[in-house]
Amino acid sequence: MLPLDLTWDAPPECPSYSDVVTELERITRVKPGREITSVRAKAKIERTEDGRYQLTLLTEREGQTGETDLDAASCPVLKRGVTLVLALTLGDGVDVVDEEVADARPKADDGAKPAPKPLSPAALPAPPRAPSVDHAVDGFRWSPWLAANGGWGLLREPSFGAQLGLAVGERHWQSRLDATFWPPVAGARFQGVDSSYFAFVGAIGACGRWPLAGWSFAGCATLQIGAIHGTSTGAFRDGAASAPWYAAAPSVVVTAPFYGPVALRLEGAVAIAFKPPRFAIQYAEDVYTVSRFVPAVSLGLVW
Repeated sequence: MLPLDLTWDAPPECPSYSDVVTELERITRVKPGREITSVRAKAKIERTEDGRYQLTLLTEREGQTGETDLDAASCPVLKRGVTLVLALTLGDGVDVVDEEVADARPKADDGAKPAPKPLSPAALPAPPRAPSVDHAVDGFRWSPWLAANGGWGLLREPSFGAQLGLAVGERHWQSRLDATFWPPVAGARFQGVDSSYFAFVGAIGACGRWPLAGWSFAGCATLQIGAIHGTSTGAFRDGAASAPWYAAAPSVVVTAPFYGPVALRLEGAVAIAFKPPRFAIQYAEDVYTVSRFVPAVSLGLVW
């Protein structure tokens, strides 16, 4: 028996779990003296609105994950694709053969059966894609990222910060959580008084996600909650104050393959403040008002 742990989820009209395993054992032969590393796989077939069938197959072998998408007009056709992909995932310790083709040939006069014919490479579907940036556990995915942020209007001058985030969800949706630290930025001098500002902003939200050939595109809606801290020096008495920051921040996220399981992550967002904070010197006038609209761009790595 092949070392396969397969989870199978398909409509009633589709092949069953036993059908897939039987077909896989029929087309594979373990090479003499070879030990096969076990494979974990999860297959899910869904019927689309136009009546076709969409298969998503997640595989894991020796710590490496892969994902394969197949589409067919009828569900039984997908059984062939699933078994061939699983056979390839088992590695070079097995031969993939098609005995049905061999048995259909005319038999030799001496009654000997022709040897099973190896499948032509052209008949095989594409092998599973290289490990993606999504780490899947029973269909649930998590993707941490680290990025550099550039923003305009949050602090006194255009500024750069460091962002750490995590997205958790399934194939077409994700929940996200991130935190960004904006280092101190000096403000303009006002009547001989200097000021500086820094901020810490956290965000929580959700994204709709569209994977495409190793890339992914997502639209996100997030709520930002944080604080902006300002300090002044050079006055008769130096001061400091912190103001809360609340904003809604729609964004667009694009990820692209980079190296192995690591991908590039690019995000563009606009934070819309509910009530922009204002900083003033006591007994004087305002020295800085945070912009209501704060555009930001981040570039980093996700894995």
